[in-house]
This record gives sequence, structure tokens and C-alpha cells, in this order.
Amino acid sequence: MTQRLSNLKERILPHLHLHVPMKVGMYVSEPKWSNPDLDPLAPELRVWGAIDYWAYWCSDMLAPPLASVVSSVMSLGFTVREAIPIIFFGFLICSFVITATGKMGATYAVPFPVIIRSIFGMYGSYPIICIRFFVALMWTAILTVQAGMSLQRMIEAIWPSFINFPNHLPGEAGIDSAGLLCFMLYWIVQTALSLMPIQKLRLLFWVKGVIVPPTFVALFLWAVIRTHGGGPYVEGRFVATSTYMNAGYSSLTALNVIIGLFSSLAANMPDFGRFSKNNLAGGHQFLALPIIGTLGLAPKYVNVFRGTLFISIFCVISTPWNIIKNAAGLLSFLSRYSCLMGPLAGIMVTDFYIIKQRKLNLHEMYRSYGIYWYTGGFHWRAFAAFFTAVAPLMPGFAKSIDVALDVGGWKTYSFAWIFGYCIASFVYYGLNYMSPQTVSLVEVATYPLKLGETYATPAAGSEGASDSDLKDATVTRDREVVWARRHFGSMVTMCFCEG
Repeated sequence: MTQRLSNLKERILPHLHLHVPMKVGMYVSEPKWSNPDLDPLAPELRVWGAIDYWAYWCSDMLAPPLASVVSSVMSLGFTVREAIPIIFFGFLICSFVITATGKMGATYAVPFPVIIRSIFGMYGSYPIICIRFFVALMWTAILTVQAGMSLQRMIEAIWPSFINFPNHLPGEAGIDSAGLLCFMLYWIVQTALSLMPIQKLRLLFWVKGVIVPPTFVALFLWAVIRTHGGGPYVEGRFVATSTYMNAGYSSLTALNVIIGLFSSLAANMPDFGRFSKNNLAGGHQFLALPIIGTLGLAPKYVNVFRGTLFISIFCVISTPWNIIKNAAGLLSFLSRYSCLMGPLAGIMVTDFYIIKQRKLNLHEMYRSYGIYWYTGGFHWRAFAAFFTAVAPLMPGFAKSIDVALDVGGWKTYSFAWIFGYCIASFVYYGLNYMSPQTVSLVEVATYPLKLGETYATPAAGSEGASDSDLKDATVTRDREVVWARRHFGSMVTMCFCEG
């Protein structure tokens, strides 16, 4: 028992210091570019296969957020029959983009903050990570409160007396005592699970993948029987609920909301695709979204363990129940950040597949003043395309906050993600056509290690290989993975946590 307490103390004490206990990465010149959390994932840790992906998507798609988004679509005046085609085409668009961006991480085994360096520049990646980080913060908080609501309904179904749980909170709080209690109960379980290694959570996804689909089928059959076929929400016709949008713009708004559900994941899918063992886009841990983004900003102060705790605390102090207390609030939230995620995804896909032809130099993404340094660490073409796509959406963004505003050009906001994606892609390609990239284009791609390969072993007594050593290193098959094994323990943290 004493030995266990001693081991626990040794693991916790380093996290109480301002600076994290930093371990040397593969590229030792500057820890802000390279550390075990940001380095290419070791071959032994790329273990996600087709079954893992199917299990994850079954559990992720058949979840409370999807039901809330569909309800938001129907709040625009659509019936179930009218909403289904919109939902299908929205997710169809998402699937193409998620697959395209996930392939980036699966090919080079690096997370979103590293991939984005090759597109926006080494320092230019910081503001992009900030945007993605904020969206992930809010989404994690919203998912937590929605799960708490589901837990509350389950408890009420099992113990009906819980419906009469005394409320001690004022009406302006946006939540009652029973809802807050269930939120905190779920929050505790979620935080504990988020501190587990990803290998242990794979079993959870498999179990969910088996249990969740038949459960939703049963709920569907129950709803059909109880409503005798669905009633007016199924058999009726579209009735506009907006005073300033007709059926066409309402349809585009609904499509934008559906895409918005996974538009953030479409941008940072490399974070999860890198776990793939066969270069396919991988599954995800939703708490890993903001954590990995934080690591890319301040690896000196934030690691996976601290990031997990920070996100968990934010889920409480942000009072997310005020954001989604009605369908209009959730619809507005999804639409607002879509105007940023669409241009970002468009630039990523255009750069990787059209401009760079899927050829990147892996080592240069960890070097100051390398081929991805561009101009002062910023890639002006990428930022010009991004702001060109976002600027026309600002009038609609303002009107979504105050519908009484008399502004022109606001209707493009109803399909913000599609508009932003297309405009950013076109402008970025045009800028590269008129002013081509030269230094950042490579003839031969540099890929991460595969199982059975190793970089040249560092000299005796050194803690890591230098940038030039790794750039010029030769890859030899059928040798022990000396380098990968040397850093195996620290790389496990990037899977999900240190706990």
C-alpha cells in the first residue's frame, strides 16, 4: 500500500509545477515544435482498424447531439419526411471532407497542429489552432450538458419520484437542481474516462457499437407505435417559422446546421486519422479535440493530463446549458462557427491534394526557418483566402445576433459552410496559380516510420536526434525499432492521457 501511494505521489507532483515535466522529442532543437505529444505517432500505436471506426461512428452518430440538431432543423418548419433528405446530403458532404482531412493524419501520423504548419506556416498555425480550440471547448461543454440531460431523463424513467426533486436554483440560472445534479454526475464519470489510455477505451466503443444501434431502432419503433405513425410531424407540410427566410433559405440553413455538427471534426480529423494502421481516417475521442489543440499552442505549460483537467473544469464554469436551452440557441451556435470551419477545411483540402499533391516533408514541419516557414512564419496566401471567404459572411453573422439589423448580403450566411469552403478553395488555388509556392513543394514525400523501420540511432549519450540528423537519416527495414521504442512510453500520452 505504501509503495502504491509513493508511486501515485511521483506521478502527481510533477503536474503541480507551472512547467510540465517535458520529455525530449524526436526533434530536439526547439520543444515548441517537437515533443512526444506532437511527434509522429509510433508504429506500435497506430492500431485503429475498420471495426474500431465502425464502432465509433455507430456510437457517435446515434447520440443526443444528433437528436438535438434534427430537432433544430424541424424547428425551422420542416417535417420528418422533409428533414431526412437534408440530413442525408449534409452528412454526405461531411463524409467527403472528413475522409479527405483524415487521410492527412493517417498518411503522416501527425496531429492537426502539425499538419496545419505546412499550410499556414509555423507561427501562422497558432491563430488557426486558437479558432479550433475555442470551438472544441464549447462543443465539449455542450455535449456534456446534453449527456447530463439524457441521464436525468433515464433516472426519471426508472425512479419517477425524481421528477419532484426540489429545485433550489433561480429561474435565470437556466437549469434546475435536478439537471445540475445529473450534469455533475455525468461530468465526474466523463472526466475519469478521459484520463484513461485510448487502448482501454477502444473496448468501450466496441460495446457501444453493439448496444446503441438496436437501442435506437427500439426507440424508433416505440415512437412510431405511440404516435400512430408520426402525426403531422411526419405527414404534414413545411410551414416557415422564420419571418425573414423562405423555404429555400430555410433548407440551406438546415443543411448548414447539419454540416455544422461535424464541421469542426472535418478540420481536425488528422488528430484521429493518425491512429489508423492502414492509412484510413480514424475514430476520435471528443475530449481529445481541444486538448491536442492546446498542446500545439503551449506545450511548455500544457500536456494531455493538464489539458484534460482544464477542459473538464471549463465544462462546468461555461454554463453550457444557457447555450442550448432552446432549439434556436443550438441552431445559432452551429451556424456561427461553421463560417470559420468551412474556409479552413477548404484551404486544407486544396493545399494537400491539389497544391502539394499529398507530398510533404515530415521533418520540415518541426524546423524553424524550414520550407514551411514561408514569410516570417506565416503563409500569406492561406490567410488571404481564409479572410476573403469569411468577410462576406459577417453581415449574416451580425443579423443572426440581432435579426432587427438592416444589413445587405446576409443571405449567404444561410449556407455559410458551403460558401466559405468553396470561396476559400477557389481563392487559395488562384493565389497559388498567380504566385506559386516554390520552396514548400517537394518532389518526394517523407513519410513516418512503419513497423520494422527505424531512423538512424542517435549517438551514444545523446537524448535525441538533431533536425539535420533526422532529415538525412536513412530508413532501414528489418531492424529493431530502436528510436520508436525509446520514446514509446512518452508517446502513449498522445493517445489520450498520462493516467
